[in-house]
Amino acid sequence: MSEKTTQNYQQEFRNLFLALNSNPDYKEWCDLYKKLVYWELEMQKSDSPEMLEIFTSQKEEANSEFCKFVDKNYTKWVKAGNANSPVMSHTLMQTHVFPHLEKGNRPFLY
Repeated sequence: MSEKTTQNYQQEFRNLFLALNSNPDYKEWCDLYKKLVYWELEMQKSDSPEMLEIFTSQKEEANSEFCKFVDKNYTKWVKAGNANSPVMSHTLMQTHVFPHLEKGNRPFLY
């Protein structure tokens, strides 16, 4: 891992820490996840066990906080009519497939 990458992660570490502690909504959790995956891929190229250990600790903290977030919000999400919830398996067809069928489109599901 280059010195520049290490410096970039150190800066991003602070940003990720602040984001984790800002009570993120589900869209912000999606963004956090993308950033963590990016840094995980960068850390795989790393020859710095210290940085990998720091990242692993941060990822574990994020997983713990995400579990708390889901636990706190899941009941609200599964209730019908909640427009602020993420797309869930029981709403997928209604929100993403049926509108295309009603327009005469043939959605491709895989």
